[in-house]
Amino acid sequence: MEEFDFNLYEELGVTQAATEVEIKAAYKKKALVHHPDRNGGVQSDLFLRLKSAYDVLVDPAKRQNYDAFHDTGEFKRDGRPLSAKEAAWLVDQQKRSWGVKEIHPFAVCILCDSCPCPADGVCSGCGMTYCQLCVRKMHCRGGMTPHYPLKTSTAFSEKLKKEGLEKEREHKLLKGNSNQWLMHDLEFRHQRDVYKARSKANDPSMVYYWAWGQTRYTVHLAMWLASETNDADIEFSVTDEGKQRIRVTPHGASELLNRVFAYPINTSRAGEAFNFDAMHCMTFVMLKAQPGQRWRCLFEGDSEGCRELPLHLPPHTVEEQQVDGFKPVTHYRVAGRKDTESEWYEITVNVPIPEAAERRHICATLDGTKLSLKVAGWMVWERRLNQRVVRWEDHHESRTHIDMRSSTWLITRDETRGFKCVQFVLSDWREGANKNEESEVRRQLQSDKGKVLLEDADPFHMYDLVEAEMFLRAGAVFKPRSKLRPKALELVEQMEKLAGQNGGSKEELHESPFADAWQDELGSTGMHKATSLVVRSEQGGEVEEAAEWWEACEQAERDEWCEQVRDQEAEVEARRLYAKRMAVEQQERAELAAKERQEEEDRLRSTIRKEQALRNREEALKLAKQLGADRPEDVSMALATGGTVVLTKTMGIELAREAAAAAARANPLSPKKIEAPRLGLAVGVHAAAALAAPPAPMPVAPTTASLARCGYWFEDADEAKVKVTVPLEAVLDGRPGETLNEEGVMRASFTDLGFRLEVQIGSVTHVLTQTETLYRIEPKESVAKVRVKTKRVVLELAKFKRGQAWKSLSA
Repeated sequence: MEEFDFNLYEELGVTQAATEVEIKAAYKKKALVHHPDRNGGVQSDLFLRLKSAYDVLVDPAKRQNYDAFHDTGEFKRDGRPLSAKEAAWLVDQQKRSWGVKEIHPFAVCILCDSCPCPADGVCSGCGMTYCQLCVRKMHCRGGMTPHYPLKTSTAFSEKLKKEGLEKEREHKLLKGNSNQWLMHDLEFRHQRDVYKARSKANDPSMVYYWAWGQTRYTVHLAMWLASETNDADIEFSVTDEGKQRIRVTPHGASELLNRVFAYPINTSRAGEAFNFDAMHCMTFVMLKAQPGQRWRCLFEGDSEGCRELPLHLPPHTVEEQQVDGFKPVTHYRVAGRKDTESEWYEITVNVPIPEAAERRHICATLDGTKLSLKVAGWMVWERRLNQRVVRWEDHHESRTHIDMRSSTWLITRDETRGFKCVQFVLSDWREGANKNEESEVRRQLQSDKGKVLLEDADPFHMYDLVEAEMFLRAGAVFKPRSKLRPKALELVEQMEKLAGQNGGSKEELHESPFADAWQDELGSTGMHKATSLVVRSEQGGEVEEAAEWWEACEQAERDEWCEQVRDQEAEVEARRLYAKRMAVEQQERAELAAKERQEEEDRLRSTIRKEQALRNREEALKLAKQLGADRPEDVSMALATGGTVVLTKTMGIELAREAAAAAARANPLSPKKIEAPRLGLAVGVHAAAALAAPPAPMPVAPTTASLARCGYWFEDADEAKVKVTVPLEAVLDGRPGETLNEEGVMRASFTDLGFRLEVQIGSVTHVLTQTETLYRIEPKESVAKVRVKTKRVVLELAKFKRGQAWKSLSA
C-alpha cells in the first residue's frame, strides 16, 4: 500500500469532482513550469509530486481506489472493480466470516499483497492486506520482522516496527555505503567472477565496463575495475602503422582493454589516472594531439558514438510501446498459471542522418544480433541487441525476444526532436505481466542493465562517472555544476565528501593536469595559474562550453557533407546532360552521313540508269530502222501481232518496249477507209416520201487510233504521285489545221490497277490503255491535264501507299 503525505487533488489545483480533461489541463499547465527541461535537466521534488498525482488521477480505476482511501492518506495501486466471478467468491468468503449476503456492484476490489486474489482482511501490525488463502502465511512489510497477519494488536505492531528498524540498521552496517558506486564485498566478488567469465568467453557485454567522453582539448576514459586493490596497469605502445595502443589490466584480473585509438593523442604529455578508494573504478585523462578535433569514436572498429557520453543530441533514441491486438492465449509463463498472456511490443530506434541523405546513400541491415547503418562518407553506426532477462515474482526468469521477420526500417523524420532519421522498427515479444508484476517488469526493462541496445546498457554507471570526472578535471571547458545530471552531481558530492574525510581539499580534487591547454583562452578572464581550480562558474564565459563546441562541430561537418553531396549531384547532372548532348550530336552526324550516302547512291543509280536508257534507245532505234527497212509495210502489224514476243526474247522487255515505241512512231498505221452504210427503204406510207426526198447525210463513226505510236514516259514525281506524260507532236504534225484545246479533247478514266486515256484530234479518237500498273493507285485522287503549249497530256496517278518507290509503270 503506497502512502501519500499530500492531497493529490490539491497538488494539481483541482477539486475532487474535476473531470479527466480538467485534470490533464491542470497537469500540463504546471508541468510546463516545473519540467526538468525548463530547469536545466534537474528533476525537482515538486515535479515528481505532480507526476505521481497525475498518474493516479488520470487512471479511472486508480482514482476510484484513491477516493476510497484518501482520507487515511493510503492508496492501493492495484485496486480495480470486481469481476462477477471475484464478487461471487468474495460473497462466499464474507458470508462465512461476517454473514455478508451481497456486495455492491461498484465496490472496489482490494487485492491481497501476497497473491492476486481479492483481500478480505488487513493486518493491524503493518497494514498489509491478505486473503483467506494467505491468512496462515508470514509476511513482512514496512521494515518489520516477518509475522503472521494480525487483526488487532497495537503493542505488537510497535514491537515489529522497532525490530524492523534495528534489522535495517544492521543491514546497512554490513553492506557499507549505500551509494550506487560502492559495493559490499560479497556483491563485488560476485561481479568479479562474472567479469572473469565474460573476459574468458570474449562476451560482447564487456562494453559495460568502460565509457568515455571528450572536450575540445581532452579525452576522458572511465573503467570499472575487477580488482580488490582498485588499481590497474595502463600501458601505451605504438603499432607498426604509427598508431597508439592502450592496454588496461586490473590487478589480479584479466585484461580489460587492448585497443588502438581511432585518433592521435599527444604522446609528449603523459595521461593521468585517478582512482577512488573502495569504489572499484578508475578514470584516465589524455590530451588530444589536435585540439578542437571532434572524435567520432574512441577506438578503431567502433561505430559512431559507441560508449560516448553524449554532449548534445544522443546518437540515437529508443522508444518502446505495447502493440494492441495480438496476444496468444495458448502460451503461459508457468505451468498451471493462466492469469497472464504473451505480449508484443514495438521498439523504434531513430538514428539521425544529414538532411541531404537519400536512399542511395544509405545501407541499413538487421540481423538477429545487431542493427547497422552506413551513410556513405558520413557515418558508420552499429549497435548490438541486448539479451534482456526478466525475473518474475515466482522466481523464474524469461528472455525478451525480437522477431526480425516482423521488423523493418524506413527513412522518416523525427518531428518531436526535429531531425531526419533512419527508423528501425523492431517487433519485441515478451511474456505478459499481470497488474502486480507490470510495474516491476517495466522497472527491470528500463533499468541501467535492461536497455534494448547493448552499448546503451550501463549497470556500473560509467556514464555518470565520466561526467563527474570531466567536471572535476575540465570543468572550465565542460559545463557548470548546475547542468550536471542528478546522478553525476551526487557522485561529485560524494567524491568531495570522501576527499574531505581523507584530509584533502576540494581545490585539490578539482585540479587538472592539462589546464595549461586552455590557459591562453582563460588568460583574459582572470585565471591565475594553469593548475588552479578549473570548475566552470555558473555564469560561464571562461571557454566555450563543450556541448556548444560539440554541436558546432557536428553542424559544420553535416553542412560540409551536404555541400559535397550537392556538388556530386550537380556534377552527375552535368555529366548526364553532356552525355545526352553528345548522343544527340552523334545521332545528327549519323543521320547526315546516312543522308549523304543515300544521295550519292541515288546519283550513281541515276547516272547508270540514264546511261543505260541512252544505250537502250540507240539499240531500239537501230532495230526499228532495220525492221522498217526490211518490212516497212508490216512493221506495225508485226509488232502488234507477235513481233514483240520475238523482240522480248532476243533483247529483253525494256529494249523491246522502246523498240516497239520507236517503230510505231517511225511507221504509223495508215487510217482505214470507212464506207458509208447502205440505207433501206421504209415500207408503208412514208416510202414514197423517202424516195422523193434527197438523201440525208449519214453520221460518220469516229475513227479510233492508238497513242502508243506517240510514245510516253513515266516519272516517280514524289511520295504521293506518279506522272505519265504522253507527247502529241507525232499526231498533230501531219494535221496542220488541228490544234489542242483544253476542253473537250481529252477523257480519262482510272481504276485501282490501270487507266484509259482518250484524246480527240479532229474526227480521230486516239486511245492509250494501261490495264495493269506496277502498284495500286487511288482512282479518286488521280487526274489528267492537257498542256496546250507543249502539246502533251499529263496523267497524275495518286499512289495508294505513300512513299512507295516505282521503278516501272506496268507490272
